[in-house]
Amino acid sequence: MKQWKIKQSDIALIDELSVKTGYSKIVISILLQKGINTPKLIEKFIHPRISDLYNPFLFADMEKAVKRIRLAIDKKEKILIYGDRDVDGITSTNIAYLYLKDLGADVRWYIPSDEGYGLHNELIERYKKEGVS
Repeated sequence: MKQWKIKQSDIALIDELSVKTGYSKIVISILLQKGINTPKLIEKFIHPRISDLYNPFLFADMEKAVKRIRLAIDKKEKILIYGDRDVDGITSTNIAYLYLKDLGADVRWYIPSDEGYGLHNELIERYKKEGVS
């Protein structure tokens, strides 16, 4: 059976941050494991704000992608969201699906199970035959 290896944390730092923030030592220990190691970072993690998010238009070609999705919605094209089978992939697929559905998109989703990772030509051909653009 796989053994979890938990890094040892600085007990003095756990105590200090617990006192400064009011969070339990267990919570502070977990946050330290994630590199969240100052009162400011802890507050940003526990109480995130929209203004703390990165601008998605910093991604390469994001503007092109948004325009293409808008065009597909306007032209009533079929849209496919190709997701990933891990927890963040399933979550993000669901969020994107619900958002596009709210915008009136003709949208469907696909999350691979046994095909392995990556986009496969067979899948592209299958959805192309179904009219997905």
